[in-house]
Amino acid sequence: MLHQSAYITKLEKIYQPSHTGSVQFRTPAASELPSLIDLALDSEGADPEFVRSYQSLVGALLYVATCTRPDVAYSVSMLCRAMIKPARALPGS
Repeated sequence: MLHQSAYITKLEKIYQPSHTGSVQFRTPAASELPSLIDLALDSEGADPEFVRSYQSLVGALLYVATCTRPDVAYSVSMLCRAMIKPARALPGS
């Protein structure tokens, strides 16, 4: 099975350069994901630069989900729901 670990690590360095932890390669399907997406959609709109960055990251994750990691497709599809109005941080996070 292809894990795309090098590609995902590259994405982490691009989109979270200050993150010092290691990437956990597991299926990120948290049970609270749908409610977090709903909270993001109810939040105030983000600045256009952040929206473009979020959309770029989700596009890269769509590539991963479509080509080699169908196990992350559900989570990525949930992230796609917030494409127009992503939130930088959610209440309680």
